[in-house]
This record gives sequence, structure tokens and C-alpha cells, in this order.
Amino acid sequence: HMLAVIRACGLTPLVIVRDGAQVLRLNSSLEGAACEYWNEPDGTIDGAFTPEGYAAGVPAFLDACVEVGAQPWIGAIGNLTMTSLGWLTDMLAALPPDLPPFGITAHYYLHGQHWNRPHPGFTDRIHEVETFKAIIGDRPWAISEFGYWTTPQRHRAWLPFWWPGNRFRWTDADVARMVRQDWDFWDWQGAAFACLYQITDGPTNTKEDRFGLRRIDGSWKPAADTVPSRYNVV
Repeated sequence: HMLAVIRACGLTPLVIVRDGAQVLRLNSSLEGAACEYWNEPDGTIDGAFTPEGYAAGVPAFLDACVEVGAQPWIGAIGNLTMTSLGWLTDMLAALPPDLPPFGITAHYYLHGQHWNRPHPGFTDRIHEVETFKAIIGDRPWAISEFGYWTTPQRHRAWLPFWWPGNRFRWTDADVARMVRQDWDFWDWQGAAFACLYQITDGPTNTKEDRFGLRRIDGSWKPAADTVPSRYNVV
């Protein structure tokens, strides 16, 4: 049902799957869709694969995508951090030769309060992307998840919220400004597409429920006006 709705809007769906067997079960419903192998397999959210364990499943996933006519994307690392990029390096090294063509995806979430602050070990955000590109070579790449939330955060994780000066919160206007910067940044850097997390808020005032382009009552936030027409993947 969701795939039909997305296509009816003139968009290309990005479908996250567990393995090649699931691709084959979905079969023709994935024809023409972008298809991503797992979600953050480096261990950020859904449990970690070893690089070699993930790589072992890639051939079957790619063969299944070829069979059903889907566009395969692998990697899906949790961020452009040194740790995630190290995992990606080892995973690509563990792949067998002569595989069907594929692209590489990554997620991106800021380190700290300010849009231009890089993760530890990098000089700036361009340095992060350059390191990523050096690892993946000339393969196409995309940012399959990025976003900003509007609940309070800590500047320093080891200090409590009540500690003077340790608390900040992005406003809806802040989120719209940074999302607009990200659309332009990923396009400038050569991403095939970028996917903003997510469409609608959840019911609670917690981090995972405050990423939305619209509120739970259906009203749109300022960030909804930033989505450029050149992106058509959801």
C-alpha cells in the first residue's frame, strides 16, 4: 500500500530490506525502486553486523535486486564518523569481486549544536565527505537518512541537563535553516539523493517523535517548505 501511494505521488521509494530473500518475496513490487540492504548495520540502531558478516550477504542481495529490477544500495552506515567509516572500509574490503553494480548509502546526524561542526577527527564537514568518497571510490552514493529534532539536548553528554550552560534546543526555524543547508550541501557534494527523517512527528515530546516535517495534528512545520523539487526519493 505504501509503495503504491509513493508512486502515485510521482516519487521513487527507497525500501529497506533485511536480505536478498526478502527482496525476492517482495518481487515485482520493488521494480524500479531503490533498495537498501539493512539499517545502520555498523551497530548504531538495529544491532551490529561485523563488516565480514554484512559483506557475506551482499551478493545474494545484489542478485535479488537484479532479478526484480530494483536499484541496490549497500552500507547504510549510521553516520560519517571515524568508527562508521572504518566499518565501511572493512566491509568493502570483504566483498567478493565481480559483483553487479551498486551504490553506497550513509546516514548523517550532527555532532553538537552547530551545522558546520564536524565529528571528532575531521577538520570540517567537507573533510568528512571527502574521506567517505575516498573509501567508496567512484561508486554512486547517497545520504539515505538525515534530520534534526526539537527536544532539549546537552552540549556535553557527561553533564546533566540542569548544569549551567549545558542545555540547548533547536527551534522549528533552526531546523528549517539547517535542513535547507543540507539539501544544498549534499547536492553540491554529488549525492545521488538525500532522505530527510521524517515526515510526521510522533505523539510524545521525546527525541524520536520530534523529527517531523509536520506535527501530529497535521500542521506543517517551516522545514516542509525546504524540500527541493530535484529530490524525488522518499
